[in-house]
This record gives sequence, C-alpha cells and structure tokens, in this order.
Amino acid sequence: MEIDWNTVVNFTKKAIGLIVDFVSFSSDLLTIIASGIAIYLFRYKGKEIAIALRLVLNYAFQTTLNELREKLESLNRLNANDEEGVKEIVNIFHEIIGQINGHPKLKSHFSEFIIKAEKAVSGKRKITEPIKRSLVSEFRERLKNLTVDSFGEIMGEK
Repeated sequence: MEIDWNTVVNFTKKAIGLIVDFVSFSSDLLTIIASGIAIYLFRYKGKEIAIALRLVLNYAFQTTLNELREKLESLNRLNANDEEGVKEIVNIFHEIIGQINGHPKLKSHFSEFIIKAEKAVSGKRKITEPIKRSLVSEFRERLKNLTVDSFGEIMGEK
C-alpha cells in the first residue's frame, strides 16, 4: 500500500488550521471573560482596589520613614557630651537632612526642622545634649504625625 503524501499534507494543513482556529477562539473567549471580570471588579470593588494600589505606592514612603526612625534611634543612643559622639551626631543629622531634602513630601513637612537642624550642626557652636534632645524629640513627633497622615491617605481620608 502506497501513501499519498498530498493527502497527508492536506489533512495535516487542515488539522493545524482547525487547531489554530480553536486556540484563537479560546484565547478570544478568555480575553472577553477576563475583561468582564476586570470591569466587574472595577465597578463593584473599585474602592478596595484603589486602597490596595495606594498601599503598594506608599510602600517606598514607609520604607523611608523607617530609615529615618532608625537614624533617630541612633541619635538617641549617642551622647553630645562625648567628642566622638558629637561627630557621629553631626554626621547622622546631615544624613537625615540630605534624605529629607531629597524627598519632596518630606521636605515640605520638615522644612522648619531642617532649618533648626542645619543651624544646630553646621554652626561654629558645638551641639549640646539639650539641643540634640530637643531636635530628636521634635523630629520624633513630626515623624509620628507624618506616619498617621500617610495612613490616612492610604485609607482615602485625604
């Protein structure tokens, strides 16, 4: 028995064509279903989706606030009465000032604090323990307020 290759090739072409048509139809159908689900979710769960997106977008901001809290704790452990402590305090304050200046939202919130901190650590006078404690306390309170405000923004209150 001899094989008719033209018949085999034609049959294969038709079979592949049917498979391609079926896959195309299936992908189109799944696209329509996925679009319908997306429209449903957007319409009926839009608020929850918006909150989730705000959470994702706010992650970097919260990371920055955590870094600032860590620097605040480092400042809290250092003593301005110790010469080595003073150098480290000045360096940490400059890091904080630079980080705040590099972030527009932080810069607007901490503008007054930046002026005080720069004056305290950049002047000819040596920073004292009471000045350091005052700056640390003010910074801590401003961070708390900013944290509360940012959580309010996440929840859509602002």
